[in-house]
Amino acid sequence: MIFQAMNRPAQEAHLLVNIGQAQMGNGQTDAAIASFQQAVNLSETLRQQQSRATELSAHIEAAYRNLATLLIQQNRNDEAQQILNLI
Repeated sequence: MIFQAMNRPAQEAHLLVNIGQAQMGNGQTDAAIASFQQAVNLSETLRQQQSRATELSAHIEAAYRNLATLLIQQNRNDEAQQILNLI
């Protein structure tokens, strides 16, 4: 992705949320899970790199919630709870 090449992880995370939402809307559950997981991973990396706690933007928080929703739909409740605990 262009934001990855530019080393812009926050923007890449936002783009991945948008992609995941489109995939979710098209019934592409596995692809949406992968996109939301990438967004969550980038967000967690950014949060760990910063010296003070950073609140999640509503847009990025949607990745966490959407990922958890899709995991629950696949009866992956423990994984969903782990994601929700990160919020």
